[in-house]
Amino acid sequence: MCGSDLRTIRTLASLDLETKPNYWLTVCAQDQAVVPLHSCVQVYIEVQNENDNVPLTEDAVYYPSVPESSPPNVKVLQLAAEDRDIDPLQQISYRIISGNPEGNFAINSTSGLITTTARKLDRENQPEHILEVLVMDNGEPQLSSTTRVVVQVEDVNDHAPEFDQKMYKVQIPANAKIDQPLFQVSSPLPPLPPVRMFRVHGPSDRLGWSRSRSTVRLDMASFGLQTITGAENRPGTGLQTAEFQGTANAHIPAPNAPA
Repeated sequence: MCGSDLRTIRTLASLDLETKPNYWLTVCAQDQAVVPLHSCVQVYIEVQNENDNVPLTEDAVYYPSVPESSPPNVKVLQLAAEDRDIDPLQQISYRIISGNPEGNFAINSTSGLITTTARKLDRENQPEHILEVLVMDNGEPQLSSTTRVVVQVEDVNDHAPEFDQKMYKVQIPANAKIDQPLFQVSSPLPPLPPVRMFRVHGPSDRLGWSRSRSTVRLDMASFGLQTITGAENRPGTGLQTAEFQGTANAHIPAPNAPA
């Protein structure tokens, strides 16, 4: 070869494997003779992968819900992240990094499935859990992002209503009229319109606390409350009527009977 002239192919812009993985170039060389001659060659350029894309979930924040007192391994949320880097050896992993100090939730590091654990959820103590989940790839350098999961704990009727006291002693006049207000127990619940009733209170079970009213008969013989329908007043029988919510024991003397 009489002579040689070296030339270098250089990039003029950033290349992105995910956008265009390869290029075909046609390179021609021409001499400077009176009658110039030339030849051409095809150059194939393959773009190599670089870990330049952060793994991301579809949404930045999720709002799943789960019933309180759920057993272990109940599904809360399935996370799925996408990494635009084209790498056959790519792996995405998941980890809860905050919002789970008592270990109420677990996440599968490979699949991204969030489940409950043996630690029971209690809506009355904590109605909402805000988890921060770290999503990572295995590239070099390793890239990551965070996803927020706001778990709402659904209420379950798991608390029975309770009276303020274990026993009430009430004096009822012998000449009490039917449907006459006799006795009312205070309650920490929001006030209702005045009613003739025993009022009880319980924890904040939204499902369980309906404030339904019942009529009961208080029997001098057993001092127990027995649910009946209607209202009645039978002078001389040892029976009086009242309204209540819940269950308790009470001592109400009958007319002309010793307390």
